[in-house]
Amino acid sequence: MKSDPVVSDLRCLKYLVEGTIYYKVNYEDNYKILPQRAKFPLLPKDTTFERLFPKRLPIKNTKWKHLQELKTVLNLDVHSFYDNLPYSDNNKD
Repeated sequence: MKSDPVVSDLRCLKYLVEGTIYYKVNYEDNYKILPQRAKFPLLPKDTTFERLFPKRLPIKNTKWKHLQELKTVLNLDVHSFYDNLPYSDNNKD
């Protein structure tokens, strides 16, 4: 709505341990509860999803090479992920 406050209208925020957040748009006002989006329900731990493809789809060779160049700024523990990406010479630009 047009009269709803926006971020720049906030004057005070109060966070409670249980996750409730209160706000004020004027210092003299009483705190109001900040509306929050509903959280998505958690899936059961035994939930499995059907594979969309029988195997990982290959990326273009040029994209794979560019991703290899990124490894110079990434931690060593993620290099194997980039090394093992499937790529195909048939997918050239």
